[in-house]
Amino acid sequence: VRDGKFREDLFFRINVFPVYLPPLRERSDDILPLARFFLKKFCGEMGKRTPDLDHDAERILLSESWRGNVRELQNTIERAIILLQGDTLTGVDLAHVTGSGMFGGAIGTSANNSEFQIPASGFNLEHHEKSLLMQALDRSGSNKSRAAKLLGISRATLRYRLEKFGILSNEMDADLVEV
Repeated sequence: VRDGKFREDLFFRINVFPVYLPPLRERSDDILPLARFFLKKFCGEMGKRTPDLDHDAERILLSESWRGNVRELQNTIERAIILLQGDTLTGVDLAHVTGSGMFGGAIGTSANNSEFQIPASGFNLEHHEKSLLMQALDRSGSNKSRAAKLLGISRATLRYRLEKFGILSNEMDADLVEV
C-alpha cells in the first residue's frame, strides 16, 4: 500500500483479521498427516487401495524443503499414486517423484550417507545408466514421460540419453509412447 502497488481500500477490506501461516518446512509435524490425507484422497479418486508409507518414504517426506508448501506436497503424492505399482509407497517410489537423486541421496541424507556407495573396485557409470534407462522404459510401458519421471529427469534429457546409448533408433522410437 505504501509503495502504491496495492489499493488501500482493498487492503482494508481483506485485512480484517490477519492470519500468519508459517511455511510447511517450519511445520514438520504437519507433513506426514497431510501426506496421508492426500494418499487417501487421491487413491479414492483413482479407485485404488490406499498404500502404506514405509519408513524411508516418511524420511524423504520429512527431509524435503517443500518450497511449494502444501501444494508441492499434494502434487508429489498425486504423482506417486499415479506411478505406484504396489501396496506400499516406498522411499524409492518417492525418490523418483521428488527428484531426490538417481545415484544416491534418495534415501540417505548426504553423499557420505547415501544408499549407493561406489565399490572399491570401481563402477561403470555408462553401463548402469543404460541399465536404468532400460528399466525405466520397461516399468513405464515405454512411456517416455513416465520413464523420465521415474528417473527424475526431463523428457529432453531422457531422449538425449536414449540417443546417446543408441537405445532410441527410428523403429524403436515409433514403439515408444509419446505423452
